[in-house]
Amino acid sequence: MKFRIIILLLFVGLTGFCDVNHNSEIPLTPFAGINYNQTVYVCTGSYAYAYHSRSNCSGLNNCKGEIKYTDEYYARTGLNRKPCCICWSNVYGDCKNDNPGAVGSGGAGGSGGNNDALAAVGIAIIAGSAAILSNDLYLYYNSELSRKAISPISIGIGFRKLFNESALEYGVILGDHVDYSLGYLRKIHTSKKSDRFNIYLGPSLNYVDQIGFGGILSSQYTLGKVVKLDLRYELTSQTNRVSFGFIFHYQDKYFWQR
Repeated sequence: MKFRIIILLLFVGLTGFCDVNHNSEIPLTPFAGINYNQTVYVCTGSYAYAYHSRSNCSGLNNCKGEIKYTDEYYARTGLNRKPCCICWSNVYGDCKNDNPGAVGSGGAGGSGGNNDALAAVGIAIIAGSAAILSNDLYLYYNSELSRKAISPISIGIGFRKLFNESALEYGVILGDHVDYSLGYLRKIHTSKKSDRFNIYLGPSLNYVDQIGFGGILSSQYTLGKVVKLDLRYELTSQTNRVSFGFIFHYQDKYFWQR
């Protein structure tokens, strides 16, 4: 019982208080002779004052020059740029907006810290509620097969709500950025030699830069009363990944039903 509680607390901590790491996207034209640390994107136009965490930030839509990438240190010291109010969430008012009419702006001012705190509390509440209403916790190591993937290697963590020979799954993918996933799996095959081995198939939905639709094929092997080994393949319009991990069963009934 203590082991199950520790697993739940670790999940809530990870999902409730992890910050999104702004990833390096597909490089455009680089500045020569720059060593990279945190890759950022800048507009070379005369009236550009910000640097951006991603090349498709809406703050760059108003760019009158070229879009180039460099490291954050050079953007601040060499180009005298400030973080974009749209695509950086932890700037606490010290930011610039090159496209004031863009949807999602509003990082300026002193409200950034409050918004981050409220978001963290909200995520923690959602994660806690999911833990209470679910039956399983899953933990996966993911490997993206697509060369266009932003995060080739990532970790998946989430919950499963069990039904009769099926399960609803919901969680996050933690890599260079955070993805969100939702899937429904139904048992389609049980091995004749051992009922420990089962195959599942079902639709999946995830959000990377936009919503993706597809499906999951999963093979699960029961190791004990509370642990399953899972090898799966997921193909959607946004992902093409193989995952390997474990499913931990921590409750059959909710605490108010015991």
